[in-house]
Amino acid sequence: MHMPSIQTYARAYAVFYMQMTFCGEATSTPSISLRSQGDCDPNIPSRPVPLPLNFVADVDGIKSKVCGEGEYLDWFECKPCEDGTFMTPKMAQEGKHSICQRCYETRMYEIVVEPCTKTRDAKIMCDEGYYRIEVPGKACQSECRRCDVCGVGSNMFKNFEVRACDEYKSTVCCHGADMVEVNGECILQTTTTILTATTTKDTSIPHPSHFFTEVTHSQTNESPSNKILKHNLTLFLMITLVRLTFISEFQLSF
Repeated sequence: MHMPSIQTYARAYAVFYMQMTFCGEATSTPSISLRSQGDCDPNIPSRPVPLPLNFVADVDGIKSKVCGEGEYLDWFECKPCEDGTFMTPKMAQEGKHSICQRCYETRMYEIVVEPCTKTRDAKIMCDEGYYRIEVPGKACQSECRRCDVCGVGSNMFKNFEVRACDEYKSTVCCHGADMVEVNGECILQTTTTILTATTTKDTSIPHPSHFFTEVTHSQTNESPSNKILKHNLTLFLMITLVRLTFISEFQLSF
C-alpha cells in the first residue's frame, strides 16, 4: 500500500495550522476588498465581497470539504460562523471562502440599519446630514458624503433649496425661488409651465391667419351707412379737439 510522503504530511499540517489560526482569528482581521464590475453580492449590501482567504486545498488527493451558508470549515468539519462573522449563500456556492468573514464595522458618519447575521453582512447607511453614494470606479463600493448646503461653498450663489438631501441623493440648490429641479438641474418654473401648456393645448390654438381672415371678412361685409357714420364721428371728434385746444390757449394768454 502506498503511504503518503513526509512532504504530504507536512503540507497537510500546514493547512491544518492555517485553518486553526485563521478560522477564528482571521475574522478579526480587516477583509481585503476585491470585486469585479457587476458581480455584487446581494447579501453584502454596503461593500464589495471580501477577497477569498481560502487555505483549504487538495493535498495529494486529499479533497477539501466545502460548507454551506452560515458555516465555515474547521479542518474537515463544518461549523456555524461565530458571532460577528458571516458566510453568504453566494460565497458558499462559489466554494472559494473557507472561513467566515468579519461583519462590516461602521466608520465615521455611518450607522447600521440592518444588523449582520451568519448569512448576511450588515447594511450601512449614513448619519443625518450625509447621504450614501456609489464610489466612482469601485464596483459595489459605497461611502457617506456630506449633504450640500445652499449658500455655502460651491453653492455660494445658490441660496434656494429645491430638493432636500435624502438617503441616496444630496441637496439641490438653485439661484432663484422660482426654479425647480429636473434631473438634478435647475429650471425656471415658468418655463416648465409654459412648455407643459404648449404641449398639452397646442392642437386647440388657432393659426394667426385665422384672426386675419376674420377681421378682413368683417371689414369687407361692413355696410356703406356704417362707414359714413364712422367717418362723421371721427370728423366731429377732431373738430371738438381743435376747439378745446384753441379755447385753452386763449384763456392762458389773458
